[in-house]
Amino acid sequence: MPHLRLAFCLCLTLHLQGQPQQDPYDCLRTADALGRTHSLAKLRAAVRDPKYRRTAVGFCIRAELYKRLGDPRASRNFEQAIDYAKAEPAFELFYGDYLRLYRGAEQQPLFPAAEAHLSAGLAKLSAMSPELFARNAWNAETKQRLQRSLTALYERDGFQLARRKVTNSLTNQSVSRPWLFFSPGAQAERSTDDIGQTSDVRDLTSAALFSENSLPYPYGRLERPLTEEELAGMARIVTPVETDGIFRRYDWAPVVDLSVTARQTANAEITNYFVPDAFNSFKLLDFGLNLQEPFTIAGTTDALVGFRFDRIIREGLIEFHPEAKEHLEQYQTYGGLSRYLGPDRVNLSYTYIHQDIDPLPFLLDRDRDVMGGRVDYQLFRPLPGQNLNKALGRLFETRGIDLFTGTLYDKELYRGMPTNPALPKNVYIRRRDYFVGVTARGLGRFDATIQPTWFGSRVSDDSTQDNSQLRVAGNVLMRILDEERTAVIPSQRFLGLPVAFVEFVFPFHWDTPRGGLPAFQSRSVGAELSAKLFSNSQSSFTILSTAGYSHDWFPLLGKNLNLARVSLSVGF
Repeated sequence: MPHLRLAFCLCLTLHLQGQPQQDPYDCLRTADALGRTHSLAKLRAAVRDPKYRRTAVGFCIRAELYKRLGDPRASRNFEQAIDYAKAEPAFELFYGDYLRLYRGAEQQPLFPAAEAHLSAGLAKLSAMSPELFARNAWNAETKQRLQRSLTALYERDGFQLARRKVTNSLTNQSVSRPWLFFSPGAQAERSTDDIGQTSDVRDLTSAALFSENSLPYPYGRLERPLTEEELAGMARIVTPVETDGIFRRYDWAPVVDLSVTARQTANAEITNYFVPDAFNSFKLLDFGLNLQEPFTIAGTTDALVGFRFDRIIREGLIEFHPEAKEHLEQYQTYGGLSRYLGPDRVNLSYTYIHQDIDPLPFLLDRDRDVMGGRVDYQLFRPLPGQNLNKALGRLFETRGIDLFTGTLYDKELYRGMPTNPALPKNVYIRRRDYFVGVTARGLGRFDATIQPTWFGSRVSDDSTQDNSQLRVAGNVLMRILDEERTAVIPSQRFLGLPVAFVEFVFPFHWDTPRGGLPAFQSRSVGAELSAKLFSNSQSSFTILSTAGYSHDWFPLLGKNLNLARVSLSVGF
């Protein structure tokens, strides 16, 4: 549509030549200064100052102050700034960043709206003649910041496989936008449990209690306590290796993912509970379809809904038949709700999973239901010695104090054998998790997390298998290179690639048995190095890598294990 482009360029030229321009970055500088020195009450008073209703920069200042106050009027004032300076791309950048980082549920941006405004900024820049671009020094900064913000918007998505020209609804200009991505990943571990398991201490305890159970076969096994040697043998190293790939389509709503995951884990499963310290490998092949849609309900109340279906083939889980395969169909619904309460934010999230499990022909089908919920309260209001900019004046990560709690309920049904009325008809295994925790972000270069979790497991009609544990886990994160240090693609390089951040994480946990067998209580300390890199291409993608070591020991068994993990992914 060359006539539209010509008309827009002409209007842009006349607009820029016809009025003096104010540096749009005065908006950020003024808002940062007020956020650094003003209390909440003073900031609420400042945002009502009539002088901020006269210019585009003034409306932008109001928007930035409302952003720090958690007020929904931020959006309207960003829009007014754009209306007052229709040709200025920087205001599109500022609004797109607000929608990308400060809005959206489940840590997901309000994607279509954020992309639209960032793309509008690019369209306005591309419509400028070289002379107009060079006239204002801030245009070069806006161009670099737009590239960085779009990289952040797409950083979870991976390689851009396909782009198309679309007409930006905000500028009527054609822009190139990605619509198909591919995100590959791989990880390998030396661990005490498989990838995705909730708790090694509960799984080991439940397996030992089942092995020594005195019920008649098939609901019991050895009918005696396990020896210390057998228990020590169960506390083992498993070595999962997993690769995955996700094709993601962004066109219009919703987001669609097609994924494939393959995993093989040595020493993963007990082959025969009559011999509880002998193991076989586990294999998994998972084909998934995921649909996801973020949206705004009203004001600063944002929501996310999603549905996922997986067709899974597993090998190695069926006792006595380590090479047998079972097929599983998994249905998942999930979502979240987020709302600002003043400068603070409350997040609610939920998930429900149903599994239909089809094992060997001579075994009955199994069902499994998992449901969970979590509540986070993010405290962004300034604490003594802090200011609003510390939490809500950032570019890539909000930082405050997160208080959270949640629960997970897992019910698995093993259908009985109707031909043997002496045995229970159905057996239910119920697992429950309850957790609370706090994360303090932005303590200088450090973050700190502490999370106690209560694990529980019960087997219907057999209280001897009931068990529970308390695990206190957490970590301390130290930033070597902080992603917030620059608003553009960083200058630091590793292997020729720009480095977004480098972080050390020091995880730990401490178990306390609450019921059932206490043998598998463990302690752990470790260290991990994580780095996020960018590609050098114009359509930049994100690479996330992690390498870590931990030392686990089981004091009651006198056993020490050296563990490690590495992972690499494009997108995450």
